[in-house]
Amino acid sequence: MGNDQSNKINDMVDGLDRIKIRPCVCNTCMKAKITRTVNRKPMTKVHAPGDRLHIDLFGPLPCKSLQGNRIMITYTDQNSKMVDVDFLPNKKADSILNSLKRYIVRSETTFRKQRKEFKLRCVHCDRGKEFLNHSFSKFLQAMRCELECTVGYMPEANGIAERCNRIILEKGQALRIESGLPEEFWEFAFTTASYLRNRGPVSNRSITPWEAWFGERPSVAHLRVFGCPVVVHIPKEKRTDAGSSGKLAIKGWDGIFVGYNNLTPTEYIVWDPLTKKSRKTRH
Repeated sequence: MGNDQSNKINDMVDGLDRIKIRPCVCNTCMKAKITRTVNRKPMTKVHAPGDRLHIDLFGPLPCKSLQGNRIMITYTDQNSKMVDVDFLPNKKADSILNSLKRYIVRSETTFRKQRKEFKLRCVHCDRGKEFLNHSFSKFLQAMRCELECTVGYMPEANGIAERCNRIILEKGQALRIESGLPEEFWEFAFTTASYLRNRGPVSNRSITPWEAWFGERPSVAHLRVFGCPVVVHIPKEKRTDAGSSGKLAIKGWDGIFVGYNNLTPTEYIVWDPLTKKSRKTRH
């Protein structure tokens, strides 16, 4: 009966000697019926930004971004829930390590402006070869930072990072689809998604990730519609480049709004369809 261990079978069928089946765990049952056990035990608590950083890779995506990338790497601070994203052309170990170094520099700079110190104490990631290599381990050891790896083939153990990837993907896709921009704009959309996520509500928290990280409420008065057409002001000194000079010069150029400068809210990122490049502007 396929190793059925229920005594109810005696009352349900004919032609079977009435025997009492004793529950047991045989080797055959273990091989055929074993299931994966998910550890529901919560992680140890963290008390400050940098106590545990969750890192994960997403990709490669089916098409290159306008910047030439196919991989997204997310950094989620467990204490504040603050998310940072970076984009890479490949999953090479040196690319991942350089990205982490840039994240640390950005975080240290941010905290230095607040007259605080940022200390990365633990990195939590999966067992990808991008993380489990000599260069990555040596760098963390030099920083006295613990490397905490999940069990293989258990994405649930990296749940915070996996959930972050899903949020950024869904929010970014919604922004890009609503704007009508082609797939190549996904990097701008994902960056904007992380920017908005840090300034919005998160589960089980009464403050935004931005406030938990910076210590002040974020302003959203500067937010604009992703992908909307804009006219960018041309400084007087550069108006001759528009083909005329003096009072007859063109004072603006047509662009597409594609994001924000992360640490300068009054600075926007605009895509120039003519030069096929992005520019930062305040006007």
